[in-house]
Amino acid sequence: MTALTAPRRGHGRKDIDYRLIAALVMGASLRHAAEQVDVSVSADERRLADPEFRVRLVEAKNDLMDRLLGASASAGLAAIDHLLQVVVGDVKPSPGRIAAARALLGASVSLDRHTSGRLP
Repeated sequence: MTALTAPRRGHGRKDIDYRLIAALVMGASLRHAAEQVDVSVSADERRLADPEFRVRLVEAKNDLMDRLLGASASAGLAAIDHLLQVVVGDVKPSPGRIAAARALLGASVSLDRHTSGRLP
């Protein structure tokens, strides 16, 4: 089970930990994560003080970044392919599609810069 794999229902703390990790990875503040999981902020603070929990949280964040990088790489390749087809004349230029391709490439480069230096 990876950090982002949900435990089976009825596993108490594991289920709460999973939901808390998911909320935090998706950018929720500690207070909002506590509300989503239906526990107190102090309970969330205690979980964050647990080194094993923090390791799982970091693993979940890294897993999400790996997925984002993969999707970004795929989208970037598709954008490059479309732009090349426009350049060689196989595809009629569409301002909307060209803008979307440029935005995808920009996002891919930005994500790559943000994550460079991370170990695989």
